[in-house]
Amino acid sequence: MTRHICIICNKRCQKAKSRRSSVAPHRLGLMLALLVHSGKIDIEKSKSIYQCCRQTRKGKHFCEIHFIETAQTLVGELCGGITDYMEIQLHLDICMTRNSDSIPVELFDRLQQYMRMLDESFILEEKEITRLLNEALSRYGLAMLLGKEDISTMYKRKRRLEGKVRNKLICFY
Repeated sequence: MTRHICIICNKRCQKAKSRRSSVAPHRLGLMLALLVHSGKIDIEKSKSIYQCCRQTRKGKHFCEIHFIETAQTLVGELCGGITDYMEIQLHLDICMTRNSDSIPVELFDRLQQYMRMLDESFILEEKEITRLLNEALSRYGLAMLLGKEDISTMYKRKRRLEGKVRNKLICFY
């Protein structure tokens, strides 16, 4: 089983439970800005991670949990004080369809400021935030991002669903 060293926490993680940093600077910058915003890493470490990832052609690996933490921070900031599951889901659907109306200006300005600390040429766009949110919701689901499901039960559910799909494909042939 292939293992990779996480560039953020320096722990070894399985290939299946790791993500490769994006070679697109705005995607990587947004992720690091959200980690700085949540207090998971400091700005100096994020600068060194950004420079290291930008120097490689394929990007570096990081634990999947860091991507989940990033998405959880984003969902928490976008939803504010909303506690009802259905209201959160409706609010996030609005955030993904109408980019600029639903993203708080304070959050947008802080993320822009963190990204400018990484690289002066960054211009944050609302569509980058909605892309990250959409990718996280499609990959992990809302229950995972709200903390109602842990990562081990998510993997069990995925394996169970993959088994059902595989069985249907076998029966189909």
